[in-house]
Parts: sequence; structure tokens; C-alpha cells
Amino acid sequence: MLASFKTVDGYVVWQILGFFLENLFLTWADRSETIRDQIRELARSMFAPKAAALGWTHRVDEDPLVARLRTISIPRAAWAGDTSVIDQACRLFTEFYLNPDDKPFHHDFTASIFEIAVRNGDDINYARVCEMYEDSQRWHLSEDHRMAALGAMASSRNEKLMWQTLEYALSDHVLPQDINIVIGFMISSHYRSKHVLWKWFCINYQRVVDRLGECSALLGHVVGTVIGEFANEEMATEIEAWFADKRTTAFDRTLPQSLEFIRVRAAWYYRDKDDVSEWFSKYA
Repeated sequence: MLASFKTVDGYVVWQILGFFLENLFLTWADRSETIRDQIRELARSMFAPKAAALGWTHRVDEDPLVARLRTISIPRAAWAGDTSVIDQACRLFTEFYLNPDDKPFHHDFTASIFEIAVRNGDDINYARVCEMYEDSQRWHLSEDHRMAALGAMASSRNEKLMWQTLEYALSDHVLPQDINIVIGFMISSHYRSKHVLWKWFCINYQRVVDRLGECSALLGHVVGTVIGEFANEEMATEIEAWFADKRTTAFDRTLPQSLEFIRVRAAWYYRDKDDVSEWFSKYA
């Protein structure tokens, strides 16, 4: 069924397909390196050709849904490891950094290019996107794209830079209401990042509370994002125990809902792990 989607052009179909592969990866990533690599290989086999066919240029006469399909195909192909998309995004990022008055790509790709460049680049790209965030007027960034630069800082696969970015999020450079942007990007940037984030959160919980407010809705959003991507019963039990002596007024619904989602994913894994492994062994 998945293979048959390769010939379908509908935006909604590809969006659903992308969400399914993300959820599959989220649930299996910590369980098996082999399955993790096979999921990304499957995603690459589907989204890389689509991204190549659609290209990077919107056309005036095309269906708006084609433009939307292009903007989801490119980042998903990069996430799956398509080197042609990654190389092009990094090249465009460098061109834009060096020539702020001559943006070489459509604004629809700004967030994706920033994120791809930091995730697949070196410390230089991280420093450059931080510079763009702090001096956004120099690069003529809208507020949305300034927030995209902030989110891209959280997209590094380098654990040292993850910790550095989380500390930055609690500094005066980042408004309290924007902290969850950093956390949201980081939680989805790499399968290991959620573990770094949880460790940081436990160590710095009081600082987070002081920054956001103990009864703030913002705190509830942060808690939900920090814990919401796990997929095993052991983490659900650990999280439950850690919050046992904490005041949870700001997230009294978010916490049990997030724990339920974790346990649902864990149950999905144990129910279907043999079928998934068998499928990949036959078709991947």
C-alpha cells in the first residue's frame, strides 16, 4: 500500500503518509537501530523522488496544493537523509547568510532551510542562525522567520549544542512564551534529543517554574512537550514518579494525557513489533 502512494500527487495523502512515518519512527526509534534506519530509508525512497520532481521553485500557474506538497516533501526528504536536498539547503543557507539583501529561496522554505542547515551542518551554521535570530533586521526576517531561526538552533544533533541551546532558552534572549519553540523543535530534531531534554528539565525544573510561573499555562505547554514524545512504559513510570511530589496545577490534565499517549505508543510497539520487523525484513 505504501509503495502505491509513490504515484499519487495529492497533498493530503502525502501529509498523512509523512505523519504515519513520523509516528512509526517515534515509537520504534529507541527500540531498534535496524528498524530506525529502515524507516528512514523507506521515507527517503518515497520523499526524495517527490522532492526532486517538484524542485525548489513555486510557479505562478500551479495549483496551491502543489506548492504545499513541495514545502512538506523537501524537509521530509532531508529528515530521511536525502543528500541532494541537504546539500542544496545548506548551500542556500550559506548564500543567504553572506548576502542578506538577496534571498535565494522562497520564504516558504525559510524554516526548513534553517533547520536542515543546523541539523546537518557544523558549529558554524549554528552560530550563524543564532546571529540571524539576534539581529533579524539585518537579514530582513519577519517575526515568524525569526522564530524559525530560534527553532533551528534547537535542531542540532550535537548534544553539547542541545544543552547550550536549552540554557539559551532560559536567558533574556528568549521571551518566556517562546521557550516552548526551542523545546518543540528540539524534541523532534533527533531521536536522542528527548532524553537530553528530559534530563535538562529535571535538573532545571525550578528555573523553568521561576521563568514561566508555577500556575502558568505556558508551564503546562512545556511539560506536555517535554514528556510527550516517549514511547515506553519505563519512561511513563519514571515521569509519573518524578512528578509525584510536584505541584501540578498548571498541567493537571496535560500530565495524565501525556502519560496515556506514552503508554498507547508502548502498547502499539508490543502489539505490532513482530509484524513491523517482518514487513521490513521482506520489503525494505
